[in-house]
Formats: sequence, C-alpha cells, structure tokens
Amino acid sequence: MIFEINIFSPRWGHDDTYTVSIDANQLRITATGSRNAVCTHTYNNISGNTFTWDSNYESLIRIFRNDSIVAPENILETIEYNWSSLINGRFTEQEFQDNFNLLATWISNISKTKPNFKE
Repeated sequence: MIFEINIFSPRWGHDDTYTVSIDANQLRITATGSRNAVCTHTYNNISGNTFTWDSNYESLIRIFRNDSIVAPENILETIEYNWSSLINGRFTEQEFQDNFNLLATWISNISKTKPNFKE
C-alpha cells in the first residue's frame, strides 16, 4: 500500500508531501528530497508485535525538525498503534490510511499554530 499525506511546514510556509509505503514487514515514510524514516515489524509468540525504527535511516523526528514541523511527543507510538491495528485486522487499509490523514492534519494544525518568537 502506498499513499501520500500532506503536512504543513513552517520552514517553507506550505504543505510538504510525504509518501507512506507499507508492506507486511516495513513502513517507510519518505519526505521531499528522498529523506526516509523506516520502521520494521516483527512478531513472536512471547512479546507479540515489535516495531523498530531503523537507525540506518533518518529519524522521523529529525526529518520533521528540519522543516520546523512540530509533532506530538507520542508520534512514533501513534504510528505503531495504527500499523499494529492494521496488522491485527482491527483496521482496514482504508481506515489505516484515513487515520494517517487525521494524524497529518493534527500535526499540520500544531505546526500552523506554534508561536513564532522574534529574536
């Protein structure tokens, strides 16, 4: 599954497009300029679903900070919960995508309303 989300970037003054691609074991969020944040999913009978943000790629938080985007503290956990719900059949692909769009709108609203202090 591949889809796009738009998040307002205070640095540039407009929405940036992020591509979200997901398969059974990997979720990739690609920002403008091919900057990637990658999360890998594994499952075992003892601990259940495990999500690992790959340190060989940029962190999603760092990508956001580069564009002055303010994300909630629990952004990674929120993404993981949404993905886990898709994996476990609690969400359809459309619900997963709709939730990601709601998340993008939330982040955009936070970024649009953050104070811009003068030096």
